[in-house]
Amino acid sequence: MLVVIVAVFGLIFPEVTFLRGLRAIRPIRVAIRVKQEAWEGINFFFFLFIKVVKEICHITKKIYINIYIRIHIFIYKYVTCKCFLNRCVAIGEPFVLQDPNQYPDKESCKNGVVWVNAGFNFDNVFSSLLTIFKVTNFAHWFEELASSMATVSDFKQAVPFHRPEAAVYFVCVALIGGFFLWNILVSVVVDSFMRIKKEEETTGLVTQDQAIWIQTRRYVERFPLLNSLKEPHAKWRQLITTLLFEEEEEEEEEAKVFALVTNDYFEYFIVGCIVVNVVFMMSSYEKQPQSWAVTLWAIDVVFVTIYWIEAILKIVGLGLQYFQSWWNLFDFAIIIASVVSIGLGSPGQHYAANGIRLIRAIRIVRLLRRAPVLRALFMTLIYAAPSLLNIGLLLFVAFFIWGIFGMELFGTVVHNDGYGNHIPYG
Repeated sequence: MLVVIVAVFGLIFPEVTFLRGLRAIRPIRVAIRVKQEAWEGINFFFFLFIKVVKEICHITKKIYINIYIRIHIFIYKYVTCKCFLNRCVAIGEPFVLQDPNQYPDKESCKNGVVWVNAGFNFDNVFSSLLTIFKVTNFAHWFEELASSMATVSDFKQAVPFHRPEAAVYFVCVALIGGFFLWNILVSVVVDSFMRIKKEEETTGLVTQDQAIWIQTRRYVERFPLLNSLKEPHAKWRQLITTLLFEEEEEEEEEAKVFALVTNDYFEYFIVGCIVVNVVFMMSSYEKQPQSWAVTLWAIDVVFVTIYWIEAILKIVGLGLQYFQSWWNLFDFAIIIASVVSIGLGSPGQHYAANGIRLIRAIRIVRLLRRAPVLRALFMTLIYAAPSLLNIGLLLFVAFFIWGIFGMELFGTVVHNDGYGNHIPYG
């Protein structure tokens, strides 16, 4: 109903930009129409937000106290006398007069020059809050640092490095605010989330089905089913040995190949080749000599040959079991991509070849099978995937809403030095 009312008022008063911007809340209707389980998750987020506001207010009070202190220190001091292109001799952008004694205060700033207040200042509470927010987020905060060091007194011309002690003050603000206070806010949100999740007995950031899937994956990971490899079927063995071996030595050769591909040292050798191959791929650089490019291409051919031999040996030794493993299918697809990249030419001659060649670096994930720590981190990422998906969808809706607001409110703003073609809302 609210969305419809806003849309009607937007049609009646099309000149009111704010009402047009309120049309951005329409995506919320999507959340209302989804199934009840997802809607409960969104309610959980709103409930969490309301609960943590109180804790956040206690922390922001400390920030407000610091803001008031900064107002008394730097109020009316972020000012300077500037000379512009259309008022005096200058080239390019506005610049600060180099001689502060020429215009020492606001009264003497005349005759072709302008008394300018800094965009980020401490003249009032709201400007101070915006300035501190910029500093604590490290967004070009050195500009405010330089301005504070150049302050003299109220309505006096700025003098570079006049107050070097102000630098210590701003560095403390950046360190404490940027690395400490914001992390406290995050920890408060996380603590409130865990407490509310326990009190409400909800699944939190995932739906009930996703929670069941995560729990199932954990059980499978904790109690894996052992898939023991067996020698190939008789028909497959007969076909392979007929093509590759003499009839009298087929049983002996089959046993050797099977023992080879199931040996742990064979796997270690292939993983070592992958690591060395990735190192050589990293050695490519801009404007490298043609001789080095040809060397890298030859090394690629050697490693691709090794991978092909590995695939052939496993197919011979394992039979159809080779194609029943996702890891083997993954390796086989990368081998085919490697052959295609070599066929397209040497490095630097074809962009598609370079792109396909980089796919082989993905084979490094085979280390997950042998490294318990890496495997634990990878499984943590897998378990977090449903939560990340839900949060990502929520963030997309939020960013979409704010993007529409920005387009409606600031889409017609004239481009200038701080707002150009690369950061538009139009």
